[in-house]
Amino acid sequence: MASLAQERNGNYHIVFWFGGTRFKRSLKTNSLKKAQAAKARLEDTLQLAEIGRLEVPEAADVATFFLSDGKQNSKPVVREARLNPLFDQYFSCMPTGCLEVGTCGLWAVAAWEIQFRLLTGVPSSGFLPTAHHPSVVAFFSYFDT
Repeated sequence: MASLAQERNGNYHIVFWFGGTRFKRSLKTNSLKKAQAAKARLEDTLQLAEIGRLEVPEAADVATFFLSDGKQNSKPVVREARLNPLFDQYFSCMPTGCLEVGTCGLWAVAAWEIQFRLLTGVPSSGFLPTAHHPSVVAFFSYFDT
């Protein structure tokens, strides 16, 4: 039903057929014992599908479905973490008038700097922006107009 193949880098791949289609996936292990265990689980899941005790969803990624013992329909999706909603929520929860305008402005600039450095990979120079920093001056000049 299924077979194992070891690649040059030592990792094992599993090869199997389902519905007339050949599937080959990396098991991401170089341990023969773990690869054989994954093969046994896959063969059990394939047998359940063949006898009708397990139904494969139409939109499922078949290889992922069988390698996850019939629990996952697709590859996991990694969601990107965004700082904008976090900062927006933080600043919107601030009571009006609790801080001076300058403090709020410096916090907004610091939030912008954090996001800029994370997105661009520019290393931090180890300072916090001061009132004379160009980004702070530009921030306040925007509100002065």
